[in-house]
Amino acid sequence: MFLIICVFIFIFIFTFLSLAFLYRQRVDCHLAAVVVLGDVGRSPRSMYHALSLLDNGYDVMLVGYKGSTPIEQLQNKRVKLCTIDTPSNQRMATRIITQTFSLLSLFLASKRIPMWTLFQTPPAIPTLVVAQLLRIITGTRIIIDWHNTAFSLLALKWGKAHPLVRLSMCIERVAGKVADVHLFVTHAMRIQLSYEWGLTGKKLTLHDKPLSTFKRLSLTERGSLLSRLNLTDDPAFHPSSSDTDVRTALLVTSTSWTPDEDFDMLLSALETYEKAKASSGNSQLPNILLAITGRGPLKQEFEKRVHHLEKTWKCVRVCTVWLEPHDYPKLLGAAHLGLSFHSSSSGLDLPMKVVDMFGAGLPVCALNFACLHELVVDGVNGLTFESGTQLGGQLVDLLASKNKLSNLRDYLAHSADADWQTNWNTHLNVLLE
Repeated sequence: MFLIICVFIFIFIFTFLSLAFLYRQRVDCHLAAVVVLGDVGRSPRSMYHALSLLDNGYDVMLVGYKGSTPIEQLQNKRVKLCTIDTPSNQRMATRIITQTFSLLSLFLASKRIPMWTLFQTPPAIPTLVVAQLLRIITGTRIIIDWHNTAFSLLALKWGKAHPLVRLSMCIERVAGKVADVHLFVTHAMRIQLSYEWGLTGKKLTLHDKPLSTFKRLSLTERGSLLSRLNLTDDPAFHPSSSDTDVRTALLVTSTSWTPDEDFDMLLSALETYEKAKASSGNSQLPNILLAITGRGPLKQEFEKRVHHLEKTWKCVRVCTVWLEPHDYPKLLGAAHLGLSFHSSSSGLDLPMKVVDMFGAGLPVCALNFACLHELVVDGVNGLTFESGTQLGGQLVDLLASKNKLSNLRDYLAHSADADWQTNWNTHLNVLLE
């Protein structure tokens, strides 16, 4: 019996090593892959990675769920969009097994194995497990792009003490430990995960940056865009295209309509502004049209609440819109003020929507949390708030004073940071050469 077991072990090891040898012969130094277990068209950072790899001479496999169309720059014959089916309402275990098989079969059946494969996390399961399997079997070099910790997102629903949350943290910690390169969206995340989880490999903080397509629109461009989008049928709430003579201020926020964004705080702020304008009779305060972009599970519930509130509101209107990818930067470039209600589940990530807003020269009021200071400097490029009432007061203060909002906008215009491509080439590309 012992001899038979030894023979089977030998056959398994020999077969595995033979397959690994064959796969490693297919590694193509001109091919890179970007993997996100999500809608590719709604994963801007992963699309930007793909674009940067393309610009640096790689052919690119872009792997993700079927859904929204990727940005126009990725409509290129050197970019192969590899879609896997969006999970149906399966049990968690069944879904994970299906996703694992889909990803492994996609890569192992390919005639070319990528030299570099970048995995976005979260989701961490099965993403990080698949990353390690592909690293061992095919020899592809792994980049893990840490956007947040997956277990902290699960903890929002089930609590930190839940067995599945603890299991998720254990798997994430073990499967995410080894990579050729670890990328992080904040310094705080790099420091904490590197220390607590003992990550091995090169480690780099790669802050989100906007593409060069994000910019402030001219008066003519704004007028044309707002006319085409027709955000509201009410003439009293048609947004002003000017930054100085503002009768209706266009505010913008973007959301995935999930529980980690506080919509009660948003409605409280709008209610505060409505009461301030109505009670003071202040003609200097413009009307507000708030455009909210994005899709997600809580959208319909929010729209019902807004519809009820707007029956009594005279100065505030809210519209929810879904834009084509090329129109989103333009809307930011036409708006007067951006809002962010992102609250980090881990306290370690930053809202990319704010990065895009800054790229478009748009000042922001953002919900404060632990490491937001890495992006928003209160009173310099935007304002931070802790409550809906405080945000409402900030809206009154900024929109009543042309100078305060103008000063924030001027700072953004004169302190333009490096765009995504420049930042990527300066910091990450040198690690891939």
